[in-house]
Amino acid sequence: MGAKRRHHVVPNFYLKGFTDPSAVKPKVWIYEKGKPYNDGPNQQKQNPKLQTTKSTGWILNRYKFTKQDGTEEKTKYEDILAKEFEQPAIEFLTSLRDDKALTPSGKERLSVYLISMILRGKLGQTMLSNRKFERTIERRRTLERSGLTEPEINSKMSVFVDGLENDLKTEGPMNDMIVLSEVCSRLLLDYRWMVLLAPSKKFFPTSDRPVLCPTWNNLHTFPSWFVFPICSRICLLVCQNQFTPLQNWIDLLADRWLVDDHTFKWLFDHLVGNAFSEVYYCESNESLVDRVNELLSIPLENLELFGGP
Repeated sequence: MGAKRRHHVVPNFYLKGFTDPSAVKPKVWIYEKGKPYNDGPNQQKQNPKLQTTKSTGWILNRYKFTKQDGTEEKTKYEDILAKEFEQPAIEFLTSLRDDKALTPSGKERLSVYLISMILRGKLGQTMLSNRKFERTIERRRTLERSGLTEPEINSKMSVFVDGLENDLKTEGPMNDMIVLSEVCSRLLLDYRWMVLLAPSKKFFPTSDRPVLCPTWNNLHTFPSWFVFPICSRICLLVCQNQFTPLQNWIDLLADRWLVDDHTFKWLFDHLVGNAFSEVYYCESNESLVDRVNELLSIPLENLELFGGP
């Protein structure tokens, strides 16, 4: 086996939900940030380019770590992510893609999967640099149960964060990802879940940062809503009962809601703008590429609300 390893930050099965339905093998169109439209004969330079789901969405040696004996381990965490997060979620992703209702057990597994999809990418590298998150999230949950107001909670959390020890030990960022995904997913179980359906002949994109949410870079905050496309036709909206970014467009009591053109445009624009460098989509045409490049050129500070670094 070669020394180089392609570690998927966007799982293969997840990307299959955005593949071109006419392709013989599961392939997805990839739009690269900052590159003009190019349909030339050199496939490597084409933009967009059609590529198999297995050969995209990866970072070289993303999950590599050094063991205590000094040797490098390159497959362990990739295997753990598949076993702990991807495989348990496949049944419920498939069920939703087949237009079946979201069950309580599905919500539980997909909440863990959703958080892991945030943490396994580039944004997660920063968030997982310190195990303070685990203790911080638990502390916030305790304060929320106490009946304090939001300003009171934030004030107490600031004191708590400042007082945390600086010498917490960790066995590695992937271990922290597993712990944090489990802890944060419990918060999502108290949120309201909705299934959003794209209008006819329109398709949701996804990207190398697939979950859209308010900026999550503060130890004592947790996003109040998440938008997570699970295939080209279906998006999950997970939000606190008292708040939703689409509150003027949706009925919170509905399990599934067919989005109108205005809602779709909002979702499409921000899902594309949320990308680090690549957008994945199920169909290709030149005008769509122009729109993707336009959205990806938006200054990062203008995307702060939507997960910008």
